[in-house]
Amino acid sequence: MRKWVWLIVAIIALHFEAPDVGAQANGAHIDGIILDAQGLPLPGVKVTLTETQTGLARTAESTSDGAYDFASLNPGQYELAAVRAGFYAPARRFTLEVNQYLRLDFAMEVGPIKQAVEVVGR
Repeated sequence: MRKWVWLIVAIIALHFEAPDVGAQANGAHIDGIILDAQGLPLPGVKVTLTETQTGLARTAESTSDGAYDFASLNPGQYELAAVRAGFYAPARRFTLEVNQYLRLDFAMEVGPIKQAVEVVGR
């Protein structure tokens, strides 16, 4: 009988000892929407987030509704750039704090079209 009591006490103790960490925040978070000049969502934009002190870069592509998302980020200084052929938006620089949520939307303007011509001589 005594064995069963200790087994039940051990099971109860283990149950209450391990906290649920799934709901805890894990670092900073950035998201936003990328729109064109008319205010419509712009899918397929390459979004690059670079931690300026380390040079570590992450990339994402905007979804069909123009959304992008970066999660689990360390605090520090960052640069965020959005690139799509035929469009332009200046890069943004900012500092993230521990567990900060930041929303950065981009309004992409029609950009200059670049064309390269390669001439090969014989």
